[in-house]
Amino acid sequence: MSTAHFRIEDRPEADEAVLRPTTAQLEPGHAQEFQIACLQLLETGRRKLVVNLCGFRAIPSIMIGAVLDAYSLANGRELVLVADAGTADMFRKLVPRLISIMEPPPGGQA
Repeated sequence: MSTAHFRIEDRPEADEAVLRPTTAQLEPGHAQEFQIACLQLLETGRRKLVVNLCGFRAIPSIMIGAVLDAYSLANGRELVLVADAGTADMFRKLVPRLISIMEPPPGGQA
């Protein structure tokens, strides 16, 4: 499953699916496509759902809302946000303890 600016990597052996942008910059114009990709992530039925936003310092607010919507629709499944420190801190301030947030290791990809 994928859209023009986002792809979902389905990992059945790990019972997880990972949503990653395929673009260098997230624009407000990508918001609807991101919302669709978040719904497709949920449709995988995997227990662990990962939204990887590493490398992005600016996240349009509507995309933040899409991550929160995905969390509310996950029905008890684990939703993990992987993001750089600044983005992770922003999510922690907005929704403390609501979703799992991970930062990649220095110089590493998650």
